[in-house]
Amino acid sequence: MIPFDKRLTPARGDIAAAHLEGQVEAARFVEGQVWQVRAPVASIRRAAAPDAPLETQAMMGEQITLYHMDTEAGWGWGQCAADGYVGHVALGELTQALFAVTHRVKVLRTLVFGAPDLKSQVQGMLSMNALVGIVETVDHYGRLATGGYVHRSHLTGLDVFADDFVAVAQMFCGAPYWWGGKDSMGLDCSGLVQSAMRAAGFNPPRDADMQEGADVCGAPVEITPGFSGLQRGDLVFWPGHVGIMLDGAEMLHANAHHMMCASEPLVEAARRIEAGTGHKVRHVKRPVGLGAA
Repeated sequence: MIPFDKRLTPARGDIAAAHLEGQVEAARFVEGQVWQVRAPVASIRRAAAPDAPLETQAMMGEQITLYHMDTEAGWGWGQCAADGYVGHVALGELTQALFAVTHRVKVLRTLVFGAPDLKSQVQGMLSMNALVGIVETVDHYGRLATGGYVHRSHLTGLDVFADDFVAVAQMFCGAPYWWGGKDSMGLDCSGLVQSAMRAAGFNPPRDADMQEGADVCGAPVEITPGFSGLQRGDLVFWPGHVGIMLDGAEMLHANAHHMMCASEPLVEAARRIEAGTGHKVRHVKRPVGLGAA
């Protein structure tokens, strides 16, 4: 059998996706059912339990193919369409009644109102990159297919993207560090990179090691003494960690030292990380065509 990355392969001992038959071992192979995230964000967990570790998140409007459902317990297991990540998700955060996506949230977060009125009851919040279906416009608001209203100035077309992914990443500065998170309420290092690049029209993989090897994250840049020659938008990789250069010296990263998304001189971060983990900067990559330079 071919070895696969378990994070990206919908296969386990008891069940696997039908298209993997003959490639992986499983008791049975099934065709998946496409569901869609209707909650502001869906938690993709390591196990079917609300206190299981968070692996990643899927934003409103994203689709997830489920290969196993326990309707009594309220959990499903499947694969996210956007980045291929596999995990368990609460069925209450999804819907089988697929809605047409028409817009994407372009601001860090926006409120969902109960009526097209800023004084109406707030029903929730949507974070950047949430995909919404607008079924009606009322003055400055759009009515969502999932219920509620958002201000249309906070939305953009599906084919309209930010010019500078670094500027997008800076919008998350101060957001709490949250392992597995990738929305405005909390995110990890690779979640920051993925969210910012996605807002700029690119779709990098989810985890730092995946991004380190992905062509979409750019070509390798020579690592020089003192990190000279780096520029805005360069991605700096350690084993299991990634940061974004704001300029030739300052780096932005969601990290567990500050427990938030924060900027600091790369040389200081590199010194601290090496002292604490023994890890040195392993790669630097320079994305192309992301308007960062």
